[in-house]
Amino acid sequence: MIDININMTQFADIDRECLALCCCMKESGYERVISVGLKPKHFFDNKHQMIFEAMGSAYHKNTNLDELSISDELGIMDKLESSGGLMYLMEISSKTTSAAHAEREAGVVKELAIKRGIVNRCVSVIQNAPDKSLTSSDIISDTIDFLSKAGQVNKRSKIYNMEELVQIGKDDIADKLNRRAKGDELTTGYAGID
Repeated sequence: MIDININMTQFADIDRECLALCCCMKESGYERVISVGLKPKHFFDNKHQMIFEAMGSAYHKNTNLDELSISDELGIMDKLESSGGLMYLMEISSKTTSAAHAEREAGVVKELAIKRGIVNRCVSVIQNAPDKSLTSSDIISDTIDFLSKAGQVNKRSKIYNMEELVQIGKDDIADKLNRRAKGDELTTGYAGID
């Protein structure tokens, strides 16, 4: 197996995680954070994962998301000490932010988690490449499936195969030629066609 060491802290922002948690403690902040799809697993810091999980539990009990209710929930989960305790919750809640920033902060935390997932998958591909039971097609197919799912989670990107890209190009050229024939557009923008 190939040994690869990557400093994953470069794909984390602990301050942003604290701000996202702080936003949750503001009125309607938790709803705004979960609207982005943020989950405990998206937090890099294990303490933040536990705190966000406790927030979700308290929220579903219709409890206010303040330091005391969250620390009570962490106590029930037997995670109060390992999550930093009441003093750490007070430190997080003292961050100056409002619920208006909830989606932005949660989005940054989630985006970094997706990047960590992609890096981990790439490392796995490299480490498994010497496995003689896997063909290059197996590795490529598995990687494309993973990246496609990551793109769907991110809701920003789509993985195209070569045939799709060629078809998109052909459609674009045909559209530009049609516009040119109608006089809607003077040039196609493609060298050798104009």
